[in-house]
Amino acid sequence: MSFYKMKRALTQHFLTLLAVILVPLSLAANDAASIEFCEREAELVKCNLPFDLFEDLGVPSVATLAVVDLDGVKSQLSAAMGIDWRDETQETRIVFLPGVGVKLVHFRRVLTKPGSPYLELVEANPPIGPWAATADDSPGYLGWSVDNVLLQGLQLCQAGFKKIAGVSNRFAIYEGPGGVRVELVRSDLIPACSETYTSQAAIDLGAPHHLGWSINGSHIQTIKNMFAEAFSLTWEEDAVYPEIPFYFSEASGAAADGIYLMDISISGTLDLGPRIALESGEFYLSPCDCNPCTDPCKLSPFNSTETTAVFHPGVWAVPTADVQALIAQWQNAGLVEVMSYDPGTGQPILAFWKGIGGILYEYNDEAIIPPSQ
Repeated sequence: MSFYKMKRALTQHFLTLLAVILVPLSLAANDAASIEFCEREAELVKCNLPFDLFEDLGVPSVATLAVVDLDGVKSQLSAAMGIDWRDETQETRIVFLPGVGVKLVHFRRVLTKPGSPYLELVEANPPIGPWAATADDSPGYLGWSVDNVLLQGLQLCQAGFKKIAGVSNRFAIYEGPGGVRVELVRSDLIPACSETYTSQAAIDLGAPHHLGWSINGSHIQTIKNMFAEAFSLTWEEDAVYPEIPFYFSEASGAAADGIYLMDISISGTLDLGPRIALESGEFYLSPCDCNPCTDPCKLSPFNSTETTAVFHPGVWAVPTADVQALIAQWQNAGLVEVMSYDPGTGQPILAFWKGIGGILYEYNDEAIIPPSQ
């Protein structure tokens, strides 16, 4: 190769490398600007964007869990729920995080084959921002498929959500009161849900019936209003159940297994598809008064705080005849019972169980929950 050809080849290589570095940084800078824009209500007013530019999002299409042991969680979900998985994908992206700046993050992702909604596991390296999972905590969020992430994000900002992470026009994650998190994902990154699958367990639970959070009760009405504005969702009247005798195991944080009276409030969406549920619970008597427990005096899954919601990725409706068999299946998969409610029939009609990464799963006897479709 002549000196001039070599010089030209090296120059082209340098320019290509420069583009690979600068273009993502430029996109990350756009994310930084959009976060600042998101938090300045005056700018939104100046934009004066008509509402008909926004999509009517409706129900979520994916529930995501950030984990530190993707392989372990994936295997446990297959054994417990019968879930079959799509092929894993990996990518490295430049992500902007407010208060942190630009970070290079490597993602491992895997989606379930059955959709409506999909479950997604994400393992991030480094585990940072909304993906800051630990061995005992796997934060999560609900995701909506959209054509234009940046444009649709303006509607979320207008509703009061704050952008906490983003990768240009691929995806963006927002946070509301009490730590409730949602994601906008570019539609071509969410696969069609027509793929067939093979159940991995004797009892195949399929897609979850509804998705939700345990949150601080003071935030419920605000969150409902924000979801109505941002996603065009409608909510049923709050259901309040006073003095319910729940069984809590030591896995909940209680010093010993026992029965605790709780006042429970549940709000759910009315829209067809997977329902979104907001749950809050207050002990009728502090568990520290009636049976000493770990500090603070809150038991999982109702251990949300003013700023942190407890996300559980799905509630599965189980036929009455299958409840005992499902309990055995979950035990064999390594899940541990956290709390349950038995109305006196000798069989729990609802229960929370905990798995790898502290992930909470809930089942309800199908007789006690409304249809999802």
